[in-house]
Amino acid sequence: MSSESFKKILSNVQQIVGYNPSFLSMRNLFNDEISNMAMSFMQIINSKHPLLKNTKKLIYGDYNIVQMHGLIILLIAKLFGIPKNFTNTTLSENEQGITQKQRSLSEVTQMIYLARMIHKGILEFEDETFEKSIIIGNNLAILSGDYLLACACRDLAKLEDTSVVEKMSQAIADLMVLEYKEYEDIQNFNNVNIINQSIDKKFFNLLAYGSYSTLTLVNHPINFKKLAFDFGDQLGTALELYVKIKEPKHFNNVQKSVLVQNCVFQFQSALNTLSIVTSIESNIKSIFKDVINSFLDSINQINTNRDIPTIHHDT
Repeated sequence: MSSESFKKILSNVQQIVGYNPSFLSMRNLFNDEISNMAMSFMQIINSKHPLLKNTKKLIYGDYNIVQMHGLIILLIAKLFGIPKNFTNTTLSENEQGITQKQRSLSEVTQMIYLARMIHKGILEFEDETFEKSIIIGNNLAILSGDYLLACACRDLAKLEDTSVVEKMSQAIADLMVLEYKEYEDIQNFNNVNIINQSIDKKFFNLLAYGSYSTLTLVNHPINFKKLAFDFGDQLGTALELYVKIKEPKHFNNVQKSVLVQNCVFQFQSALNTLSIVTSIESNIKSIFKDVINSFLDSINQINTNRDIPTIHHDT
């Protein structure tokens, strides 16, 4: 999937949901705390710390996966719509099919995922032969990620829904576990079974809880919320595996093939779940299909370019 084609998809989705959930549009992040941290970045400007690369992607809008998390929450909100018996809405919200609280939740989801991406830029070192800039970069990565999580928790509280706070807090807790678990799994990824066991543990549930919560905010019935949870879980797992596939340094071709097969399986499962969703917004289902098929096309291109052997997913 080329950068231009993906930007076109993002643009179409943004027009449908009437929103641009990019990092730079997050109004609550433009304040003194961010400015103070930005000044500290000058101390690592000549280093090769991953935080610099992540920040560059952030500023120039190249963090497509981060944007996708916010957009998916809004698309799911619009896919299921606002129930007729939910009257706590404005005329504008009814026309758009998305409430302001659901928009806020999409920002929260994006902030949580972005915090995790920044935390992943913390470098491991085993001795004292490291540059001072690396220590500063690590400290900045920790502080920046923690600040985003603090903002997310604050905005969660503003939603005034204890059920949503509980679900999203669990997502944050699970992602923090994943940060440590991922490093352990990478060290142990020496056979196919361990990779499959890691994937089956289903720690990739930020989108699952976010999807469930966005329906909770408008009082959808439990069967709709469970369906949204499954859909978000499958998409979240697929996107997580897609990111791993795009970063091949930790995996050999056999391991990569297992990741590819699992990723394709999750995207296809999401398509199957989408097919049973009843929605008056048929164009939203088409957009979801376009997004998923674009990722599948990208995976096929990766396979072609890297000559990865085929391993069938055992269902």
